[in-house]
Amino acid sequence: MAIRDINARSDVLEQYELKLKLLDDGYNKIIAGKVFVNEVLHGPQLMALLGPYTSHSSSVVATIARYWNLIQLSAGATSTQFSNREEFPYFYSSLLTDITYNSVRVGLVKRFGWKRVAILYHSDVLFDNGAQHLQTELEKASINIIARETFVTEPDLQVKTLKEKGARIIFLFGYPRIMARVFCHAYKLGMYGENYAWFGSIFTQRLWWNRFAPLTNCSAYEILQVAKGYIAFRNTNAPLLSDFNTMTAPGLTFQEFLDNYDKFTNTTRSSSDDYPNPLAYDSLWCLASALNETDNKLRQLNSSLADFKYDAKIAEIFNIAIQKTSFLGLTGPFSFSSGARVGNAYIQQFRGNISSTGLVVVGSYRSVGQVITFNESEPLIWPGGHVPFDGFITSYLEKYITIGVFVAMSILSVIGMIAALTFLYINYLHRNLRVIKMSSPRINNLILIGFILCFVAVVMFGVDSGTVNKIYLPAICTARVIKDHSLFGLTFLLFVVDLIILGVWIAIDPFTGQYEKFTSYPSKLGSNIIIQPQTMICSCQYSSIWLAIIYGYKFLLLVFGTFLAWETRSVSIAELNDSRHIGLAIYNAVIFATIGVLVGQLTQTGIDGGYIINSSFILICATSSMCLFFIPKIQLIRSSNYSILSMRTRESLRRPQSTLFQVNGGSTKRQMTGNGSQVDSLA
Repeated sequence: MAIRDINARSDVLEQYELKLKLLDDGYNKIIAGKVFVNEVLHGPQLMALLGPYTSHSSSVVATIARYWNLIQLSAGATSTQFSNREEFPYFYSSLLTDITYNSVRVGLVKRFGWKRVAILYHSDVLFDNGAQHLQTELEKASINIIARETFVTEPDLQVKTLKEKGARIIFLFGYPRIMARVFCHAYKLGMYGENYAWFGSIFTQRLWWNRFAPLTNCSAYEILQVAKGYIAFRNTNAPLLSDFNTMTAPGLTFQEFLDNYDKFTNTTRSSSDDYPNPLAYDSLWCLASALNETDNKLRQLNSSLADFKYDAKIAEIFNIAIQKTSFLGLTGPFSFSSGARVGNAYIQQFRGNISSTGLVVVGSYRSVGQVITFNESEPLIWPGGHVPFDGFITSYLEKYITIGVFVAMSILSVIGMIAALTFLYINYLHRNLRVIKMSSPRINNLILIGFILCFVAVVMFGVDSGTVNKIYLPAICTARVIKDHSLFGLTFLLFVVDLIILGVWIAIDPFTGQYEKFTSYPSKLGSNIIIQPQTMICSCQYSSIWLAIIYGYKFLLLVFGTFLAWETRSVSIAELNDSRHIGLAIYNAVIFATIGVLVGQLTQTGIDGGYIINSSFILICATSSMCLFFIPKIQLIRSSNYSILSMRTRESLRRPQSTLFQVNGGSTKRQMTGNGSQVDSLA
């Protein structure tokens, strides 16, 4: 019918008659190659090839036909390998391929607001280029491809990888038998339902889920659980419904084509939806239009199509003409991009056993303007009633130190501070006593201030974003470090060293509030919402290095203090040297500091657990050391006060004796010392 209509026109190939010779390859690529070679060697001059219909046969013929400089247009080949123009420079397909469908796929990704997708494809010449092209187009659209997996036979490992990477939007390229295997593995991993969106290939095969289920470890029902809702695409064998009465380039509307077809075949269609496929009609019109344009170019060069003898010059002009071909055909817009047809497409959704293919048309894609439209009468249905999310939705849960734990530790810290202030007052009040003076009151004050800061640090460690405004956290983080590590020295020199280290630390690598995340968990079974517990901590980039410097420096001080305490362990005069208690305090600090650092750095505990451990070690170490330092001094002060009171009483009794000694001379002195009772009689 197309040949008849083209030859009847006066504006297309007016001086030529288009002839079509039918050759049968039996869908066998070897026979296809043999038939072509025999025809080109022994048959009439060929101008172009229409076919073969399958991709496998087309690839064989195209590989040979290029050496005869023949343009080849297939109305059935869908392999994306033909987009390789270096290998197939003269091949074109009038059927939409994955190259075109990728525009629809990217359009749907944008339409639904997805940002994370995955690609899974069977390693085959029919799918390799399509999957790679989709990756390129998605990357151009700034879509994150979280996984691109390929397989040869069994896709179990690849499907598992998609599961581990959290893939929710999955583009699958493969034959129906491959889809059955993929869906079987996906079913076992729970990759179906409201949280997933699968996109299948363009193949339609009757009851494929029943046919290929025996080749898997799943039943047809289990495969259907995953397959239901997957989206696929197909060519528009007819124009979109709104274009039925639109005039096309061949000079007739689609409705007129249907009427002419019925007359030409002398048949009556069974229903209004029973359309003949006009793709071959559009394909012949495409070849005729390109040949007509080529002939016009050749006549300008004093040549014509009649001069074509498989030469490259005329073939190149013909090739350029077909590349530029663009018209409105009976199947919609007709043009090429890298040899692949660009045109309208139907969007389909798999609904299961509702038909032999299980697919229904839910929308359409117009290549002009790249417009996607969904049907109102047959809408797109999602399993969960909503568009699946492209990944887990993370809901952040702020975790703070339990208020009861914080209050309890703060109370203990306040008690410790009160005790330290009491010792500080006693130290100041009795600073002139021999007991205190011999142990250096100023050093005692410095030590007590250090203990107070230890207790303050316990409170500071409990302050978080649930207690104060977040804008103050950087300052609090800095304060924590200063109060935790400084002012522990026994001399001003050590204090200056601490300030230098901390000053350099804060200047080079300042502390900031950062979130520490804990193990996440779903809000409920099968939920798309992930609860991510987190808490704000004070941290810096090189905290481990700075802590190593601080710990090493303090450790050397403790070792040196332990050495001095050991060397003076035999000193037992309490009023002159309290090194025995200092030694015990140093041993105490070494033990608790070592255990505290190891437990704090090596154990993984919760927020409350970590705070309790750190605070407990600080409180126990500081309190016990403070008591070892100052309780013995208080005991000595009490015993010294008792001795002073007794001495003063005796001195008050001795003063009159001294007076009598001055009056009466030496004899009286002897008398008083010899008999104290005579003092009263002398008075």
